[in-house]
Amino acid sequence: MRVGGDEDRLRELVELRELLEPGVAALAARRAEPDDIAAMETAVEEMSGTMGDLEAFIRADDRFHRRIAIASRNRLVPRILESVVDMLNELRGGIFGVEGGPERGQAHHRTILSAIRERDATAAQLAMEDHLAQVKRDSEAAVRRMARAEQDTSPPKEPT
Repeated sequence: MRVGGDEDRLRELVELRELLEPGVAALAARRAEPDDIAAMETAVEEMSGTMGDLEAFIRADDRFHRRIAIASRNRLVPRILESVVDMLNELRGGIFGVEGGPERGQAHHRTILSAIRERDATAAQLAMEDHLAQVKRDSEAAVRRMARAEQDTSPPKEPT
């Protein structure tokens, strides 16, 4: 499944994330082990170092969110995320092209990580909700940008 310029599919993906990821972050705050937190820290550091490299940034972003899922200690959560990982990565790629998108996302990642590290489930849940609200805004901007680009490359219509 692809997101592309499909606004319904984008809305569905964002809704799925809004339903799932805040609770997963709360579970991770309660259940994360030191190696989970270390892996999240590494992913966040890698994202900071790859702001100019789309593919490397997306790989690190993916590792961060997957590790939160693993840290929830609910075996179904990583499987659910795996089922939409291609769409998530496409969404991340679109956001990467939105001015300030990666930087905003990274600020949220640091807040989420801090809440998980501090074992504050409520703060982790709220931080993930804030992150997903930012993702939604940036995703909508990315879809608008893709639609404009598509219009700009469409062949002119013949006069009738």
